[in-house]
Amino acid sequence: MMKKLELPLHPHLKAIFGSPADAPLAALDWETKNHKLMYDHGLESSPL
Repeated sequence: MMKKLELPLHPHLKAIFGSPADAPLAALDWETKNHKLMYDHGLESSPL
């Protein structure tokens, strides 16, 4: 189940993740089994 959260984010979050300029959206996902935060911006995904 996914829930959209309205949270303030760091203004340079895309650069911190290394997200390319042509990826306007990104998703964060917490994996409870592995206890890792994952991100996905449509071109690649990776644990943080």
